[in-house]
Amino acid sequence: MRRDPLRTLIRRIDERDDAEHPLVLLHPGALGTDVYHRIGEHLPESRSLRVVDMEAIDAYYGAAFGEWHEDVSVEGLAASVLDAVRDTLELRAGQWTLAGWSFGGVIAHSLAHALDASEVPDRLVLLDSIAPVPGYLHDPEEDLAPELVLAWFGFYLGAKRGVSVPEADYSDVELSEGLRRLLDLAVEAGALPPGTSYPGLRKVFDVYNAGLLRNNRITRGHRPTPGSVPLTLVRPRAGLLDTPRPLGWERLYEHVPVVRCPGNHYSMLHEREPASLLAAVLADPCARSSEDSA
Repeated sequence: MRRDPLRTLIRRIDERDDAEHPLVLLHPGALGTDVYHRIGEHLPESRSLRVVDMEAIDAYYGAAFGEWHEDVSVEGLAASVLDAVRDTLELRAGQWTLAGWSFGGVIAHSLAHALDASEVPDRLVLLDSIAPVPGYLHDPEEDLAPELVLAWFGFYLGAKRGVSVPEADYSDVELSEGLRRLLDLAVEAGALPPGTSYPGLRKVFDVYNAGLLRNNRITRGHRPTPGSVPLTLVRPRAGLLDTPRPLGWERLYEHVPVVRCPGNHYSMLHEREPASLLAAVLADPCARSSEDSA
């Protein structure tokens, strides 16, 4: 499966060329970059938002379908992104913000270590991103637990249509049984059209799951360096993991402020209330956390 050849690596979400404080957000795919428009609308005039669409990187996109390349590593992807960002923006220490959603946060963390001292951002903002540390990594040769991936897939289907698919308990079920249960819920919620078949949904799921397994395989071989740039972690009500801990980042940073927001892993990006909150967090380097974890 080939990506859209018209996709560009860095997309401007607004037209604020003279904004004094640019925001760069790494997006690993699944949803299109247009989901960030609502965040962009809530940003002050002093901020501009550029989204890095990582699936515009051929090696990264192809890896989801078995086309592995030596550049498909956390460090390799971070280097590719950094080259493009440097070509687009003049990075001045303390005068821009680096962010990443989901797996994009892992790449953003690595990118921060590749910067010159004169380029370091004022802070790093991670949006429901899981740290690549022991206890949060999966065996790259094994499928993800059905109860996890089915819940995430339900969030994804809802976000694609701008609706909410009811959450369900997928524990102790086979993948096929869970998908059939999700199919009924998604059709009823309007996330899938009536008459959607199980084989049709399975094809969509297989592509979705291939992206997850790719990111898992890339992350598994990575050994992250502790971070020094101030970090803020944003977690939605229904995030990737149900844990009180800050998703492993406390092992890499001395202080991990956590901001809670409504929505789920996907809807947090474009629903009005969480998008407004995310814009405030991205725009304010002194944003306060709703819980304080270390």
